[in-house]
Amino acid sequence: LVLRNEDMSQMVKKLNRWYNVSLVIKDSRLDTYNYRATFEDEILDEVLNILKHTSNIAFKEVERKRHPDGTYGKRTIELYSNE
Repeated sequence: LVLRNEDMSQMVKKLNRWYNVSLVIKDSRLDTYNYRATFEDEILDEVLNILKHTSNIAFKEVERKRHPDGTYGKRTIELYSNE
């Protein structure tokens, strides 16, 4: 996964597709951030921790809901500014 001067919304779209999750931007201050990175074998939790330590981003995982057929919805993670 390669990010080249991507803004937050572009990065979130790529991460959502790459990891089959639902990242949700909950703080408009994050819209001003731009990213350059290359990820090869990192799991999503590693990527989120890298972002947390390099960009003042906080995140919170939303509890997954169980559907009547026993399956669960996509993993949802909310992103906030840590400033």
